[in-house]
Amino acid sequence: QFRSPRPALTRVWANVEIPSDALRSAGVDRETTPIELVVSLLDESGRRLETTPALFEVETPSDDSPRRVLGVRVPVEVTPGRYETLVVVRIPGGRSERRPHGNFTRDSLVVRDFGGTIPLLSDVAVSADSGGAWQPRPGLSLRPSPAHRSGPDGLAWIYLEAYNLTPGGRFIARVRLDRDGAGAGESPAFQQEYTGTAASGARIVTPMILRLDLGDTDPGLYALRVSVTDAATGSRTLDSPASLEVTGRP
Repeated sequence: QFRSPRPALTRVWANVEIPSDALRSAGVDRETTPIELVVSLLDESGRRLETTPALFEVETPSDDSPRRVLGVRVPVEVTPGRYETLVVVRIPGGRSERRPHGNFTRDSLVVRDFGGTIPLLSDVAVSADSGGAWQPRPGLSLRPSPAHRSGPDGLAWIYLEAYNLTPGGRFIARVRLDRDGAGAGESPAFQQEYTGTAASGARIVTPMILRLDLGDTDPGLYALRVSVTDAATGSRTLDSPASLEVTGRP
C-alpha cells in the first residue's frame, strides 16, 4: 500500500505469482500465454469496486524448461477502510475455452490512510534483484516478490516510500531482521542504517530502494521492520513491518 497521487486515496498493489506448471497445463498453443488478472473489493457498506481486467502476455514455457515462477501485478486506488478482496487469475485461450484455467484467492484487507502531516511509511515491497518491469515511481524499477524472498546471491532489495519528511532534509532509515518467532530482547539477525535526503515539493513523497546484503544471514523466515527518522526534527516513523524469506547462497 502506498499514497496515491490522487488526494484521499490509497494505491494498493495486488501481486500474484503464477508457477510455470500452470501455464503448461493450460495448453496454450502459441509462443506467449495471455493472463487475465481482476481484483474486486467489497467495502463495509456492501459497495463493490472491480478493476478492469488487466491482460498480460508471458512466454509460454516448453515441456522441458525448468520450473519457475512468474509475477503479475495490478494497482487499485481506494479510500481507506476495511474490505473483503477477491483476486482472480485466468488463462484464456487454452485447451478448453469453456472452462479456462485459473485460480482465485479471498482475503480481508485494511487499507491504510496516508493523509495528515506526520512522518509516515508505506508498506515494504521486496525484490530478489534490482531490475524489473514494476515502476512504482518514474526512474525506479524492480521485480517484486509476492512471497518476499531474497535472491540466491544473498541479496534483497526493498522499496518503500516516506511521507511528510522535512523537505530537502536528511533522514536515517533503519532496517532490522528478527528470526520469525524470536523472543523479546534477542539480538537481531541483521540490522543496517541508511542515510539520504528527503524530496522537496507538494505532498512530499520520498521513495527509497535499499540494498540488503544477507550473505551472512542464515536461511529462513524473518520479520522485517523498517523505520525512518527525520534528522531535522527528530521525529521517527512507526515501523513498517513485513516478512522476508532468506534463501541463502547456493
